[in-house]
This record gives sequence, C-alpha cells and structure tokens, in this order.
Amino acid sequence: MSHHDTPLTARESLCWHASDIESHMLKLVNSGVVESVVLLVTCNRTACIALCHDQSQLQLWWSKQLTQQEQYTTRHTQEKALGYLLRMACGLESMLVGEPHILGQLRQAFLTATRLGCCRGEMTFLLEQILCHAKQIRHESQFGRSDISLAQLAYQHVEKTFSPDVSLRVVFIGSGKIIQQHLRVFAQNPFYRLSMVCRDQEKCAPLASVYDLDLYSYSTLDQACLHADVVIAATASRGLLWTPKQDMQRLRLCIDWSVPRNIGQNSSLQSIDWVGIDDVKTLREQTHNQYHLDSIQRAKAKVLRAQFRCVEQMQIRAAGRVLARFRNQVETTHQQYLEKALKSLESGGEPSEVLRAALADLHSALSQFFEDFLGSGSVFERKNDLCQVVEKKALSALNHGKDPVDIVQRALYQVASKLSHGPTQYLRGQKAGHLPLPV
Repeated sequence: MSHHDTPLTARESLCWHASDIESHMLKLVNSGVVESVVLLVTCNRTACIALCHDQSQLQLWWSKQLTQQEQYTTRHTQEKALGYLLRMACGLESMLVGEPHILGQLRQAFLTATRLGCCRGEMTFLLEQILCHAKQIRHESQFGRSDISLAQLAYQHVEKTFSPDVSLRVVFIGSGKIIQQHLRVFAQNPFYRLSMVCRDQEKCAPLASVYDLDLYSYSTLDQACLHADVVIAATASRGLLWTPKQDMQRLRLCIDWSVPRNIGQNSSLQSIDWVGIDDVKTLREQTHNQYHLDSIQRAKAKVLRAQFRCVEQMQIRAAGRVLARFRNQVETTHQQYLEKALKSLESGGEPSEVLRAALADLHSALSQFFEDFLGSGSVFERKNDLCQVVEKKALSALNHGKDPVDIVQRALYQVASKLSHGPTQYLRGQKAGHLPLPV
C-alpha cells in the first residue's frame, strides 16, 4: 500500500511501530503462512515482501490488518514482484523519484527480518541481489548529481511564498536526518533566523552551535512557534504535536513531512499555506531538471537488465546440485580418458593419434552427460572448434619435441576445464523463466 493510490489518512493507520513489525513477521513465519517475510514500513508505503506457496492465507492476514482499506492494496507476484522491488529499492517508486533513503530503509528492514530468522534461504539470496543491483543502478544513473531533496523543495516553496531578501523566522520541529538536511539548506540564507524544537537539547547542542539555532524543548513548543513565519516538522512521533493558535499572526506556512502528521490544521486560520507529504509530487513537478529526468530514464532501462540478472542467478542457484554433479562427472571422465591415453602412449601408440582420440572421446562423453541432465547439448555444438584449437596447439608442441605425456595431460585438462563451465554458460544464455532445470 503506497502513496501511488493511497491517501495519507489511510497510510497513517499502517505506520506500525518497530515492535509491531517484528511481532507481525514472527507470527507469519511461525504460523506457516510464509516461508520468509520482510515488512517494510516507511512514510509513503507499507509493504509485505514474502516467499510463500499459498497466497490465500497471506492475503487473508493482510486484509485483516487493513480492515476497511483493502481497496488500496496492489499485489505483485513472480517476476513482476521482482521488477517492482528493484524499482522501489533504487527510488523509482518513491514519491520523490530517485530519493536515496528507501535503499537504506529496505536494507534495515531486511537486516531486522534476518536477525529474527524471518528471512532466510532463497529470500535472503534474492534480497541481497536486489540491494546490490539497486545501489549499482543509482550509481550508474547518477541520481546523486540530480537529486532533489525534501529540504530543497521546502526551501524553494518558502522562497515562492515570501518576498526575496525578507527576514524570516523558521522553526523546525524534530532533529533527525531530514531536519538536518533542511538546516544545511536553510542556513545558507543569511536572512533566515532558525530555531529547533527537540526532545534532547543537550544532544542537539552541537547542531545549535554549527547553525546558530535557538533551541526549545517540546514543552515550550507554543512559545517557539509564537513569532514564527514558517514551521517545518519531520519527526517519528505517532501523532499530532502542535496545532497553530489564533494569536500567531506572523505564521504563513506550515510544512509537515511526517507520517502520521505532526501539525494539526486550524481551519479558522485562512492565511496559512498547509503543505504535507502528499504535496511533494506537485512541488517536484514545478522544479524542472532535465538531468534528473535523464537519470530516471537510465535507471528504468537498467532495472530491466538487473531483473534478468536476478532471475538468472536464482536459476543457477536452484541448479546448484545439478552443476555440482556435472563438475564431478567432468573430473571423473577426465581422469578416465587421461589414464586410457597414457596407457596408449606406454604401449607405443602414435602421440598425435592418441591425442586426437582422447580429445574426441572426452568431449563426446561430457556432451552426452550434459544433454542427459539439462535436455540440451547446444553449448557443445562448437565442440570441433574447441577441440581443434587445443589439438592444434598440442600438435605444435609435439612437433617441437615436447614430452608427449605432458602434452596429452595439458590438452585433456584444458578441454575438461572449458567444458566444466558449459552448464553455467548455458543457463546464462537462456531467457528468464525458460530454463530446463531438473529441480
């Protein structure tokens, strides 16, 4: 359930506390509803990422949590779920497209689920891939160079609301990372007098020193905001912290990025402009940045490639036992034909003929083994090319008087080594979802 189709009032009810999230995950796993699960709860989404064979029980649990808000749910399964997770992790599904926080939030949710034993096996393998791919996509798309933060949007809106070079008093409610981003942006304007309302004034003293802040505690919140022109809130509090009063004549703008909301709206104060998290999209559209738009297009293209790679790696992982058996067979067959070739040399066989026969027999045996296991011998269609290259080099060495035993050993080892990678190359060459794996 996300900001795409869910109003803020509905999202507020699912901003679960950390203890609730852990309790839900443990219940789902211990009851057998899912094999693995990660619950991701942010300001703009509540997502249940699960690995299960029967979705009906999971959907029943989800519907129970949402009660009357089930209509806002979107579901993604199989490869569509994988594509959605990749887009979400690199910021393409965020309200502020390209923002970096979601990657860290997903990583933290994954670590929490892993610590509780709720995420394991295939799910762990998959999410590790998603996090790595998303980080790489962000880097290659250069989102960092074009990122538009909440702080920048707030600052631009303040500049549009008030005349330039006007002295303003700006009060920040909260002291977390988002507010600190705002401080870095707003402190650049010498006409703004900044104040902060925080829970621990001693802890925030370094910030006050750096940004020349007036510090207030939550008990004196009304006093801090009494002469404010702008109030900006972004905290983890689970309810309203403050509501403007009639005597606040200077107040013209309230920006509340919190979910649930921290600032209550006073309908009798008609002169105040109220901005919330759901206004981000509108504010962002007013800020044209062609480089950012190009970054988004690059990221979308890279997500498709990453999705293919994830499926490919999952398929190879699922075929692990088959690949292990193939490698064992390669070694066994290699030793078998090597011993046969060495005996032929000892009995006076012509080195070049022994070499050709050994290479052909080894390749034929391994090709048949591969075809029996995976239903295809396409990787070995160019067997003559491989054998001819190895054979040509080996014959050249024989003509230069090299030891026939050493030459035969090296030639057979080279062919066996090349063929041992055949199944993996085959799997990587197939389209996702169409791999003939006996697992």
